[in-house]
Amino acid sequence: MRLAAAALALALVAGCGGGDGGSPEGRWELVSGIDLGGAENVPTANFGDDRVGGTTGCNRFSASYTVDGDALELGPIAATRIACAPPAGEIETAYLAALERVAAWRVEDGELVLQDDGGAELLRYAETS
Repeated sequence: MRLAAAALALALVAGCGGGDGGSPEGRWELVSGIDLGGAENVPTANFGDDRVGGTTGCNRFSASYTVDGDALELGPIAATRIACAPPAGEIETAYLAALERVAAWRVEDGELVLQDDGGAELLRYAETS
């Protein structure tokens, strides 16, 4: 009984991520958090070497970031300014607004979850190669 409880606790901790001193490093593709209906290109985020960059689904963006346990702070976001046909422009606006609210992170079931300062899920990504 104790062994089963310990195994369950270990599995729960391993699945949560974020607070283990790790980082969100990797290549990620957005799977939820904003309406992607009709999008030809999906937003991405590539975390590594204290920088995050990727695409908004139309333009490219980049920012610095710092991690402290499960806290994640993004620096000012720079983005290219190519005009985006609908729905890419609306997706870009929502995506950049969500990124500006990021305050925490975790890995759950192999997916990167970015959260606001209240712990609410903002964006969820699947890892890509």
